[in-house]
Amino acid sequence: MIQKVYLTIVFIIIGEFVARASSSFQKEYKEQSLNYTSIINNYNHHYNNIFLLGDSYTQGLGINLEQRISFLLNNMDSINILDYSKAGDGWLIYLNKIDKNLSLLRKGDFIIILVNWNDIDFTKDQFNDYFNHLDVKIKKTSNNSDSLIHSGEKIDLKRQNSTLRKIIKDVYNNSELIFSLSVNLQNYFKRRGILLPIGEFYYLTKKGYLEKEHQLIKIVNHLNRVGLETEIEIILYLLPEFNLLNNIEYYDQFTSFFERSFNHQSIKVINGVRQFGGSKDDYYSLSIRDGHPNALAHLRISDTLKTIINSSVK
Repeated sequence: MIQKVYLTIVFIIIGEFVARASSSFQKEYKEQSLNYTSIINNYNHHYNNIFLLGDSYTQGLGINLEQRISFLLNNMDSINILDYSKAGDGWLIYLNKIDKNLSLLRKGDFIIILVNWNDIDFTKDQFNDYFNHLDVKIKKTSNNSDSLIHSGEKIDLKRQNSTLRKIIKDVYNNSELIFSLSVNLQNYFKRRGILLPIGEFYYLTKKGYLEKEHQLIKIVNHLNRVGLETEIEIILYLLPEFNLLNNIEYYDQFTSFFERSFNHQSIKVINGVRQFGGSKDDYYSLSIRDGHPNALAHLRISDTLKTIINSSVK
């Protein structure tokens, strides 16, 4: 009996060591080439601007710099790429970055947001604080047109975790073995179409886009107003988790919200979930256990965006 206990302890220690080594390697791989300027080419005031927003999926963690969407779009003629994508960003941060950089936008420019379905990971207080302090005012000008005036007041928009999520995160932070086993177990079931009724994934699939529909409508309406007032085109590209492309029904509530008709004249929605749906789970992902898009996915997304941009510029 004692021998079995010792063997179990040894097994756990070895497993923890292997899990930590694997995690360290993956972290180093994902964080390569992160120190680059947000304006990729030499800024030309005569060119159209593409204001690129998104989280780590857009930023391209895990792939080489020249394979990322921002650099692939940079190959277009007469275009400035302003890449403001950053891991961990979400809807309120996207709006904040847009409002802080309105002076860079002019008629004919583009805002491209690669929307991850977990971008709704904001609290009710964060949402209310943002829109209370946004201070979007209607100012009558000589031609009776509306113009945007934004507040520079700093607001905490970082994602906040519930008490339960903080406890789980603490456990995960202290044991790479538990974290690895949990991720792999959940991934195993999700890839086989079995949705466990726990965690963020279940929330996003079944509840999130119903609970936050009112907030999302206000977000999209504000975004549309920005587009109309600045006479720019806004493109929302809806992203899947690229290691779950054979189960796109998970994203039904996510995609259906953005594809409904809200009469948003300045916003174009591209359903990337549908575009990639049905592909092999390991073809466009970094790995079968990681939903981040690989170089092939970045290339396909950038080609789609280039087609839309070129048709609008001409």
